Amino acid sequence: MKEIFIATISNATYCELMFRLLDVGRKTDKADRQTLNACAQHLRRLGALTNAAEMYRKMGEIQSVVELYVEAQDWDEAFALADKHPEYRQLVYVPYATSLAEQDMFLKAQK
Repeated sequence: MKEIFIATISNATYCELMFRLLDVGRKTDKADRQTLNACAQHLRRLGALTNAAEMYRKMGEIQSVVELYVEAQDWDEAFALADKHPEYRQLVYVPYATSLAEQDMFLKAQK
């Protein structure tokens, strides 16, 4: 019973922190890059990658958004951004091919 209580508190603390960071980031002006970057980095460490991407987008940091999607292996989103921003294609295609090769999908990786 004690473990469940501790896990519940830990989850509540995690969620509260995540929502506070998200709230601060959403209320912060896009010119305040220092605050937005701090929120994005903390959200990233917490594993809230979609929320971290929101902060990076607000700053116009498309490369960081691409890197987050690659880190999360959200290939659909990563490829969609790479199509809109061809300068970041290498950030998506190489890790995607590597991921496929690691999953024994070598032929698909070659395409």
